[in-house]
Amino acid sequence: MNQQLQNLIKDVYDGIKDGRIVRNGQLFTERELCEVFGVKRGVIQKALVALETLGLIEIRERQGILVKDDAGALLSDAMPFLQSHSPLAIHNQAFEARMILEPQAAYLAAQKCTPEKAMLLESEMTFLDELQADQTKDPNEKAELLYQHNVIFHNMLVEMTENAVMAELYRYISTLSRDIFSLLGRLPSGFRPYALWPELLIREHKAIGAAVTANRPQEARDAMYQHLVNSQARNSATIRKIN
Repeated sequence: MNQQLQNLIKDVYDGIKDGRIVRNGQLFTERELCEVFGVKRGVIQKALVALETLGLIEIRERQGILVKDDAGALLSDAMPFLQSHSPLAIHNQAFEARMILEPQAAYLAAQKCTPEKAMLLESEMTFLDELQADQTKDPNEKAELLYQHNVIFHNMLVEMTENAVMAELYRYISTLSRDIFSLLGRLPSGFRPYALWPELLIREHKAIGAAVTANRPQEARDAMYQHLVNSQARNSATIRKIN
């Protein structure tokens, strides 16, 4: 995180804390914030992404920027974290955590996969293939649906482990990852993995799913790990370019 952005985040933080950039529970508009802090819109948007990542504000399309009710209590705890981590760093660290958890989840899912569970997983993979092949859908709608079913696919594998502790850990990490993608997608440059690499992602998912449904635990673990390594590398390189 460069010094200008770090300073701006701290300034916005101070403005929220003392209320000078808050009106009726909402942050000033992006245009107003640009005027207050003397920066370009792209810079203020990056600062807002970082603040929303920490749960201090909520950016609602066409409704403004909501300051969370508990933002005041959260700010003092959040700032040290925020000053040390950019959204890209949080993205990468979330993937590091996923690389520990999800390959083992795939391993357990393959061990415990029954014919009934295999049928459900194969149905999901078939849906992804058919959706990608559908040329009648709006590209943005298709990318959004593909992303949603990416989440469903990963959740299905974790549920198949029948491990409640693993599921709870994954729930937190998965939510953090989704929030980062959502926030980065709101920047003018945008970031939507399924609009960039649909065929690659589906192919990698199918390799994982095939190993799970065939009850090949080690192959499932290896395929999941490689998928996460590939995804982190693709995402990180692209985020650096657009931001």
